[in-house]
Amino acid sequence: MILRNAKFEDWKFLLECRNDEETRNFSFNSTLLSEEEHKDWLIKVLSDQKKQIFILQNENIMLGTTRIDEVEKETYVISFSIHPGQRGGGYGTKIIETLLLKIKGTFIAEVKKENLKSIKIFGTNGFFVQQHSSSDSKDRLIFKRINK
Repeated sequence: MILRNAKFEDWKFLLECRNDEETRNFSFNSTLLSEEEHKDWLIKVLSDQKKQIFILQNENIMLGTTRIDEVEKETYVISFSIHPGQRGGGYGTKIIETLLLKIKGTFIAEVKKENLKSIKIFGTNGFFVQQHSSSDSKDRLIFKRINK
């Protein structure tokens, strides 16, 4: 299993992960994106040195994606999504675990409090709840991990 950098040719897989109903329900931006909107967004993200998108892959099968946005030097906001056809195989834990082996720094994750799967995955990977927050009428937990 490898965690590789995403490329533009992965756009369809990334859009399937992004537009999945369960993913959107637990996302802070639940808008359904068109192919064109997604491709425009992906071009911008791939050219932004402060953002990185990775894909967890087993042989030729793409399993999920994670993204980090550097908000300060070596401080990243992290998010992830497992492809709907690959859920239930422990890949959420694996994608975060593999990313933490690859990149050092401080990681912050914002998770809706009803997203029990993500809460468990971040907890399993050594994140702790830094604070509870209510904004935009969306209750969320802020997780943090310092990864040296």
